[in-house]
Order: sequence, then structure tokens, then C-alpha cells
Amino acid sequence: MMKPETKFDLAKIQAAILGYEAAYDAFDTAYTELKEYTEGAKERLRERRERGHARVHELELLLVGSPSQQLRDVEAKIKLNREKLNANWVHYNPMIQRSIDDFEAERERLLAEISRTPSTPEEIELKELKAVKYCFTSDEKAEIKRLYDAAMHKYNELCLAKEHLLSNQKETVKELEQYRFEILRMPLLSMGSTYVNNIKKEADTLCEEV
Repeated sequence: MMKPETKFDLAKIQAAILGYEAAYDAFDTAYTELKEYTEGAKERLRERRERGHARVHELELLLVGSPSQQLRDVEAKIKLNREKLNANWVHYNPMIQRSIDDFEAERERLLAEISRTPSTPEEIELKELKAVKYCFTSDEKAEIKRLYDAAMHKYNELCLAKEHLLSNQKETVKELEQYRFEILRMPLLSMGSTYVNNIKKEADTLCEEV
């Protein structure tokens, strides 16, 4: 009539739960840090790009009528006309080709004129700004990489903690079910009241004997 042996370890499953919760919180923190820093870097990049584009527009207005600005206009017209010509290659239009030839001649003239004239500070700045490729700084790239690596490390730890928890949970459920089965089949539980009543009845009978 011994009670069933308690084989499951509640402290073990509790430790697995606490480990999973700690891993989840650590990943959530790392993910949030990565997301917030990257969003900030993107906003700073957007602001730099807008300032650069605004300055380009300002310089182009200052250089209206200059040979360099005329050259940019001519090159834009050449590009546009070539796109028109390519889009209608089935129906060749000699007028468009003639326009391209005229614009290319004008481009050569302007290039020759520009080569003879020193560039102004505004023209130099405009050229430099147009060549800028807007992207994150080297420090921002390094920090994003560091935060990414940290987040992925915490994510991998979270996955391991989840597997550990599920494994312990499955094992504990199995042991609890076995414990339940053993409890249900214990005669002391199913017949306990009968045992007690029989002892009392036997004692009462003995007391009645003369």
C-alpha cells in the first residue's frame, strides 16, 4: 500500500521555463536594439540625402546659363531622344536621329568651352554632390553588424532554450501521467474507506463479545 514514487522533478521543469523566459527577454532586447539603431541610421541617411539633393537644386539654380548647366541640359535631351528612338525602333524616325546628332555636336562644343574655362567652386561642389553615393557610414555599418550578430546569437540561444523546455515538458508530462496511473490503481485510495470500516466493525464486534 505504499504511495507511488515521485519520479518527476518539478524544479527541473521550472528551471527550463525560467531559462526559456530569460532567453526570450534577451532576444527581445537584442532585436529591439538592432531595430531602433537601424531605424535611426536610416533616418540620418534620409536627412543627409535630402540635404544633398536640396543643395544640388540650389547650385543648379545658381548655375543656370553656365556652360556646365547647358551641357547637363544637352545630355538630358540626348538621353531622352535616344530613348524615344529605341522605343520606336520598328518605325525609324530620321528626325529624332538628326536631333541627336545636333545635340551631340552641341555637347562637343560645350565640352571644348568648359575645358578652356576653370571650374567655379559652385561647379566643383555640384559635381562632387552628384557623385555622392548615399549609404550608411562605416561606423553605422559596423554597429549594425555588431547588433545583428548579437541578435542572432540571442535568437539561437532562444531556440535552444525552447527545445530544452519542450523536451523537459514532454518528459514531465509522461512522468506525471505515469504518476496519475499509479495513483488511480492504488488500493489504499479505492478501498481505503472499506479498510477503515472493516477495522471499526471488527473492533465493535470484539467489544460486543462476552
